[in-house]
Amino acid sequence: MDKNRNKREENYFVPKPLRKCLLILGLFFLGMEITSQILLQNDLPASLLFWVFLILISVMLFRLLGLNKSFRRTHRIQNWKPKQKLTLYLYIFLNVLLIASMLNFSYQMVVFFFLVLFLFRRSIGQRAKKFEMMFPSFLRNLRKKSFHVDFVSMEDIDNMSGTEFEKFLFKLFDGLGYYVELTPHTDYGVDLIIIKNKIKTGIQAKCYGEGRTVGVAAVNEVCGGGGHYKVQKKAVITNRYFSKKAKISARSNNVAMIDREGLQDLIRKYNNK
Repeated sequence: MDKNRNKREENYFVPKPLRKCLLILGLFFLGMEITSQILLQNDLPASLLFWVFLILISVMLFRLLGLNKSFRRTHRIQNWKPKQKLTLYLYIFLNVLLIASMLNFSYQMVVFFFLVLFLFRRSIGQRAKKFEMMFPSFLRNLRKKSFHVDFVSMEDIDNMSGTEFEKFLFKLFDGLGYYVELTPHTDYGVDLIIIKNKIKTGIQAKCYGEGRTVGVAAVNEVCGGGGHYKVQKKAVITNRYFSKKAKISARSNNVAMIDREGLQDLIRKYNNK
């Protein structure tokens, strides 16, 4: 027992995040040293060897920063969370510094990097403005209630378009701790992909008007899209209810069905977490 306690105390002495930061800094300064050696080399084989080491350091930094996991979940950077995007910026910045140190104009390269980053951030802001123009009333309601999903009534959801409903589900599942990705308009029957505990689920979203039910077609669509996106689970979510045939088809194809009551349960979970 004492040995185990001593091991735990040793591990707590240097927290894991600090160890990772120290390792990243160590690799970066090692890379800087390698770049200086590349500048001093006149022998081509030796220079190539140092270049190989430099590439390996870049790959190790990529993995240490967790970017390999982010790209594995989705290659579309626009759907990444802010923390993941900032991590990518940091990785690019470190590589820019390594390259700049070899070209002897590091100051100019750093200024160029921040200029490109500024322009990139502006483009994100412009996209956000376009989204706000598309769904002004929906966003206004969310802002008034501090972006709390519970304050979006079922009546508000009933008045959403299909695209607004998908965006709403994106926020809902993101708040529930899932990694969420919106698929392109040619979605092959899957509107959203959510990932949690390494389980990938494809979701077909159906927002219908009063009196309509979701039929077998939605089940068939998500089954087809599930194969395309290689998901482990499939689900159909609606603000209404499912037809009897749709329920039978869903059970046969192992598709989860979330109707109006199920959607309200998800909203309650969002606010009780």
